[in-house]
Amino acid sequence: MKKRYYQAAYSLPLLLGATTVAAQTEKPNIILVLVDDLGYSDLGSYGSEIETPHLDQLASEGVRFRQFYNNSISAPTRASLLTGQYAHRAGVGYFDVNLGLPAYQGYLNRESLTLAEVMKTGGYRTYLSGKWHVGANQENGERPAQRGFDHSFGILGGAQLIFIIMNMKKGGIRARCLKMVNRLLSKKIKTST
Repeated sequence: MKKRYYQAAYSLPLLLGATTVAAQTEKPNIILVLVDDLGYSDLGSYGSEIETPHLDQLASEGVRFRQFYNNSISAPTRASLLTGQYAHRAGVGYFDVNLGLPAYQGYLNRESLTLAEVMKTGGYRTYLSGKWHVGANQENGERPAQRGFDHSFGILGGAQLIFIIMNMKKGGIRARCLKMVNRLLSKKIKTST
């Protein structure tokens, strides 16, 4: 019985791939969204009482995940989503901190291809916006541009100020964001009591 299961598991992706190529002449646009601290039913398309019309439209016109294992910590969850592997196998079993073991090295290992690296071989352009949180060392090849993303805009690690947005491809902090933060901090905020 196990043997048949494995045969079906290996042949199914090939059949799906062949069907997709034959049925489509144009590659579909793919938008993959990962949101920290969002519950399963917090979006309208999954039954929320909160209206989320734009996200609902994306969900109704696309494919929705219904079974994805959340690792309860942002970095391992990102590692799993980016590589399709268990976070420990990808090298991010905890946060982006090296704990001295391969499963806990704190960044995506080179044996684990990212979704962006795979998509680029199919002719896709790849973009990342938001938090990376699966490695930041440029010399070690851990940054988004070194893991298949053509462009990235966001923060490399977790628990960083959202107003200080870094262009991860170039590694510099954008001056206009710093000016905006300075303006916000220098304004007197009126509060009503």
